[in-house]
Amino acid sequence: MANLSGKVVFITGASSGIGAAMAREFARRGADVVLLARRWERLEALALEIRARGRRALCLRCDVTVDGDLETALLASVVLGEVAPQRLRTSQRITATDLADSIVADANGEFELVLRHGKLDALIDAAQNAPDRRFRAEAIIGLQTVRWQGIPEERDRAFDVLDSLASDPDPDIAAGAVWSRDHEITRDQLKVWGSIPQ
Repeated sequence: MANLSGKVVFITGASSGIGAAMAREFARRGADVVLLARRWERLEALALEIRARGRRALCLRCDVTVDGDLETALLASVVLGEVAPQRLRTSQRITATDLADSIVADANGEFELVLRHGKLDALIDAAQNAPDRRFRAEAIIGLQTVRWQGIPEERDRAFDVLDSLASDPDPDIAAGAVWSRDHEITRDQLKVWGSIPQ
């Protein structure tokens, strides 16, 4: 197996057996990992082991037999920087919380975040109130981008919302909010959104 530095591997059934062994091997070869399973305690123990080796590990409770769990996990895994949520949709399905229309190139060709009117309010409303957990996760990821790349007032609002969602009763929403609050989105990562055709 080749060196996997800079890659993210998405592993279902990662709490034991072959899934856990694969997670360790991918991490040993340089990949960051998204660990999915129903048994949270085992996932967290494995994530700690992988983080101790210097790799990033995101663990999410996920039951592949439950409609929506995999989609939510995939959206939440965006925080590791490998998969853009916009790749999950076509340009015809841009939603009120999609950031593709808010990433613009400056005079030097560098991408920056310039939120459209009402975008932050839409993100906050979806993160807090959307009835579908998938939409909440996508909005949380958008808030992560605003928290690190918005103007100061936007950053403060995004931080406050993510901080409040850290105690959400849904453990996956809470984990995604904590991760998004604490892990920086860099300006270079905006290129992913800026390269999506409108």
